[in-house]
Amino acid sequence: MPKLALGAAVALAALSLSAGPAHAASACASGTAATLCRLTVGVLTYDVTVFTGSYNRDTSKFETEANNGVMPWWTGTGGTSDTATAFATGVGDYFGAAVNPDLFSSFGPIFAYKIAVFDNNFINSATRFDNGFIFSADVVPRGNTVVYARATLYTPPAPASAPVPAPLPIFGAGAAFGFSRKLRKRIQESRVSAGSGQPLA
Repeated sequence: MPKLALGAAVALAALSLSAGPAHAASACASGTAATLCRLTVGVLTYDVTVFTGSYNRDTSKFETEANNGVMPWWTGTGGTSDTATAFATGVGDYFGAAVNPDLFSSFGPIFAYKIAVFDNNFINSATRFDNGFIFSADVVPRGNTVVYARATLYTPPAPASAPVPAPLPIFGAGAAFGFSRKLRKRIQESRVSAGSGQPLA
């Protein structure tokens, strides 16, 4: 069972892992900033970013958006790691591997999904290892400073509406009205003139 250590203390223990291609390619949308991964999981698209901290110090950044958090993969104390694993797999190498100061540099950002049921001092999570494996049931000490992933639902910008013509200035509108009256008068005069030259029946 692979393990990581911070000094003499175990920082992360992989309970299970799934194989993937070495240095798996990221599924992040091309053209996004290096600090943001736009990723589609299922039918929804998210903007994934990272922050450095610990669970104990940054509890407001955990849990789901409904609970004022930004971890849509968070399940609390139950549930599985399927969603966290999907995010970790999709992000792949996008943020690089040397991102966790309390872990070996070959690990990517941590996708924490619940408090470990066997010990309240740990968090179950998913992350990507440098050899392309996705660890889908890792445990991270709650007080450790690591790079966690967070995400918000991406909402496409509304399409730009066609510009509405501005109203004519008051003087311009008056000039146009006066010109149209003169034009109608000239048309009427030309009709009368043309009619007067016709022979009587």
